[in-house]
Amino acid sequence: MIAKHPPKPSMPGRIIPVEAYPAMVRKSMASKAVFELRSERLKQHASEILSTSGETMRVAVLQCVELMEDAGKAGDMEAVFAAAHEIRGMAATAGMAPVGAIANGLCRYLDAAIQGRFPVDAPLVSLHLDAIVRAAKSTDEATALGNVVAGELAQLAQKKLDGIKD
Repeated sequence: MIAKHPPKPSMPGRIIPVEAYPAMVRKSMASKAVFELRSERLKQHASEILSTSGETMRVAVLQCVELMEDAGKAGDMEAVFAAAHEIRGMAATAGMAPVGAIANGLCRYLDAAIQGRFPVDAPLVSLHLDAIVRAAKSTDEATALGNVVAGELAQLAQKKLDGIKD
């Protein structure tokens, strides 16, 4: 049976300094793990995985872009945020970093608007959506201009948020 409320703590919470935490592994094992994580063999293996999964990730990003576009047309900002959040997480791995940068700006704007309980500016969201769709479908153009577009949209979003706060 799942409890409806978490149990009350038996004693008040306190912050424990990092140095006071008990060691989870011996130093020799930790050193061995760090050595392995830095190994050329592991770097090569990770690179192989990423190179073979790039197209799969690209397809996943494009599917999220479609979902986000549909959600934007329906005015569902929660779904727009969720899709943009997924896109920004996957885009760089898919070789679509500018798409991720623009999606990151949209996420940051929507999050700030929601947290501040500000109305969402539909034209600004539409600009982001259009830029993400275009960057996702035109990788050459996105590579050349994507980061500039992301920066300009971020400035515009910040101006909108500053204007609301004043």
